[in-house]
Amino acid sequence: ARMEATQALSVQAKLADRHSLAEADLIFRHDEELKEVERRHKDALRKQEDEFAEQLVWQMTELNDKVQELSASLKAESDAYLAAKKMSVALEKELKAQKEKNAAKKQQDVKKLQEDHQAELKALVE
Repeated sequence: ARMEATQALSVQAKLADRHSLAEADLIFRHDEELKEVERRHKDALRKQEDEFAEQLVWQMTELNDKVQELSASLKAESDAYLAAKKMSVALEKELKAQKEKNAAKKQQDVKKLQEDHQAELKALVE
């Protein structure tokens, strides 16, 4: 009976060892599956980050092109405004000079007319 009890204990020990090995194998496989899921998740996140970065670079390039286009347009408008302003100043100077010239001519004409009138009066008086 003692032998049978020893054998039964030995069988129980072997079964317990097998059960422990099965549990350890199950835990190992579960850990490996978790690692694989984490790896796939990290790969998917990395891919999303790369796509986002690529899209961001594309958008920034597009925005930079628009900024340069607007800057060139603004510079052209600014240059045109400055040219128009210079022309306006030149025209104002020319107009002022013409007015002064006309005023001087008018004054000269009035003086000549007065002199002619004086000469006529003098001729009439004599």
